[in-house]
Amino acid sequence: MCGVDGFFTQTPDGGDYRTCGVCGSGCGLDYHYGILYDMKLSRKEFYEQVCDTSDNNYDLDYCQHCRILTFLGCTHEVGGCTDNRYNTHFISEWINKKTGEKFIGMPLFDDNQDWIDHVNDVQILKYYCPNKNSVCTKAPYPITKYPKYYDECDLSNTI
Repeated sequence: MCGVDGFFTQTPDGGDYRTCGVCGSGCGLDYHYGILYDMKLSRKEFYEQVCDTSDNNYDLDYCQHCRILTFLGCTHEVGGCTDNRYNTHFISEWINKKTGEKFIGMPLFDDNQDWIDHVNDVQILKYYCPNKNSVCTKAPYPITKYPKYYDECDLSNTI
């Protein structure tokens, strides 16, 4: 950890799971943690069987503690193999497909079942990156030596 403040999603243990960029817990979409473990489904199987993937929401993470959706964002720190940290990307604008109502901010679900029942109602219009282009200077693979491992963030850093 480099000591930079921000919201970071990690892919520890060789990328076996992701952490929530807000609370740091393992996200419920990963097979070994939470909801999918209980349903005996992989992330891919869940989205194929439960979610409407036409909105390209395949790579969203749902945190069952924070009850929000986040997106694995631009690279903050390359730690080797797949043990990396990413600047978490948040939903900044979305539409409820059932009601047509437009929202600024991110959807908040009541509980896990509410998320499962209503994830397909969310049409994401925009994301934002609160730590846009924040890069760890103390990374095992620093940007100064390995610039090709770091991507430029094309999102806004404000809602």
